[in-house]
Amino acid sequence: MYVHIGLFVLLLMAAVLAGIGRIPLDSEEKRKGFRLLLLAGMMGNLLGLLLTVRNIREAEAPVERIARKSVVSHEDLVMHEEDSQEEVAFKIPPRVQEEKEETEKERDGVQEDGTQEILEEAALLNREKADPDYYYLPAEYEGRILTWTRIPEKTGSLVAVLGMLSGVLLMILKIREKQEREEKRAEELLRDYPGFIMKFTLFIQAGMTAREAFRQMVRVYRQSSGEKRTVYEELTVFCNEVDSGVSENDACLRFGERCKTAKYRVFSVLLVQNLQKGTAQLAELLERESLEAWEERKRKARIQGETASTRLLIPMILLMLLVMFIILIPAFLTFYRI
Repeated sequence: MYVHIGLFVLLLMAAVLAGIGRIPLDSEEKRKGFRLLLLAGMMGNLLGLLLTVRNIREAEAPVERIARKSVVSHEDLVMHEEDSQEEVAFKIPPRVQEEKEETEKERDGVQEDGTQEILEEAALLNREKADPDYYYLPAEYEGRILTWTRIPEKTGSLVAVLGMLSGVLLMILKIREKQEREEKRAEELLRDYPGFIMKFTLFIQAGMTAREAFRQMVRVYRQSSGEKRTVYEELTVFCNEVDSGVSENDACLRFGERCKTAKYRVFSVLLVQNLQKGTAQLAELLERESLEAWEERKRKARIQGETASTRLLIPMILLMLLVMFIILIPAFLTFYRI
């Protein structure tokens, strides 16, 4: 029961701390994960509490006999004496044959709490009953009234802890899902950067301004029926911001920040410098940046190819071993037949 109370208090404190801002939940994924943690922990704790209450009620019921088939090796019981507050834990051997019971007692030895006599009384009672299905427990011993109950199971506490752990796991998976999306987005931006910078350089060399070049690239992107690309979606946002009255300098800086990659930040800084100082070598700088981007893409493609070839070594080795077994096993069998 204390486990459930502790978990309820822990979840309540976590909810309060998150409400006052002591637990940082700075993204939507973290907030969703935290809500899943609270929901899974609370549901698991409630279910575990119901199981604990049921187990306690079942354990409080007096036990007069134990079904031998329902017990694997031992049945943990508690003996209560009338007019006494003391409780003694017992392990009753549920053996069908009396010889096995005697062997069990010899192996366990005399218990330290002096209850071996009561176990012997239980063995005598079962010899008299001679019931192969049940193991009977003595109701009195030397004038003392005995009451037997089972020790409550810990299933409820286990369910509550598992619910809490599942909530933590769901929160971690939710945060990890966001990280994977960001990684895929960054990879996509880096793949598109050489083509993006090359198109922009061509438009600039044709005499267009940065705003006109961006508008033309967005127009071509919208006319194409291909999949959505992050860089051109951000360009669309750039054009909308400029149309709504945002200055080109601020729009360029926001474009680089939204892309969250060093390449696009450098590109946005070059555009801002050109707008502020009127750099005459912008086309030359962009062309150099385009060449470097293509070289970087080639280098990454080679690395990915080498990684893929390395991963293929494992299935190739497995196939080689399979072929060797196919050849060697019939040869060995033929040899032993001879």
